[in-house]
Amino acid sequence: MNASFYIAKRYLFSKKSTNAINMISGISMLGVFIGSAALIIILSVFNGFEGLVLSMYDSYSPHLKVEAAKGKSFDPQTPFFKQLESDAQIFLIPMFCKKKLY
Repeated sequence: MNASFYIAKRYLFSKKSTNAINMISGISMLGVFIGSAALIIILSVFNGFEGLVLSMYDSYSPHLKVEAAKGKSFDPQTPFFKQLESDAQIFLIPMFCKKKLY
């Protein structure tokens, strides 16, 4: 590890400031710095947009949501769902599976 720091210090901070290696190293370090900063800024902006997008999708939530108490799924052919389907006040009962993929 000391050898790599010695070589880096030798080429980055040499006494001659007109070395091509110094200019190339400076330009490459500046490019890496700008690229990393842009990546961090873009990821931060997208992280902020995630909350905005999720709040927009949550505004379309249903009035009543039935979820399984145990496990991932349940049988929609139970008497409870038959009673809901026969109720005249209920217009539509959409049934779909919701699962996070990550």
